[in-house]
Amino acid sequence: MSDLGSALAARSTAVKPAAGLQKFASKLANKESEALNYAARHAPVKTQALLQAGKIATDLIQQGQYESIAHLANDVVCMRGKETGNKALLESCNVEWYGPNRPKWLGPFTSPPAYLTGEFP
Repeated sequence: MSDLGSALAARSTAVKPAAGLQKFASKLANKESEALNYAARHAPVKTQALLQAGKIATDLIQQGQYESIAHLANDVVCMRGKETGNKALLESCNVEWYGPNRPKWLGPFTSPPAYLTGEFP
């Protein structure tokens, strides 16, 4: 059961929700179970590998090694790019210009960064 399904199911027992919410949580849990059962029957090795990868990712996030699944995925992509030499994967690792930690200079409304000295090349 997904985190959403678990949360909705737990909420349905803790608080008296509307009947529609309880029905939705039940449907979600059933659909998820059906999908996992189908995958386990038709591709058991891949299903087990995927479930194990999900468990490892969840453990890493809970241990505080990563903030979110997005950060973990970015590190995996960067590592794979370095292993294979794939330029597209390596370029996606350029966190200097993308993401929340990128340098921001808003022109004359903020002080310029130290690397902008006003010199011509």
